[in-house]
Amino acid sequence: MPALIILALYSVLIFLYVITCFFILYHLVNFAINSEIKLAMLVAFILLATGLLFYNGLLFFSIDWNYLISNLIS
Repeated sequence: MPALIILALYSVLIFLYVITCFFILYHLVNFAINSEIKLAMLVAFILLATGLLFYNGLLFFSIDWNYLISNLIS
């Protein structure tokens, strides 16, 4: 049960991360100082943001939350 609560909170965190990424992408597209390198900035940001999200998910799901919570409580 505690693992489901942690997963729900993590889902909210991921949702906020994705919303923030869209906010940053919008500003990179519309307010780029140098429009010649706009595409390179977008590709770099998307690749890095996706890589960080993927790596964060791998680390999150590698933790045994039920074991961790049971050891913290007792």
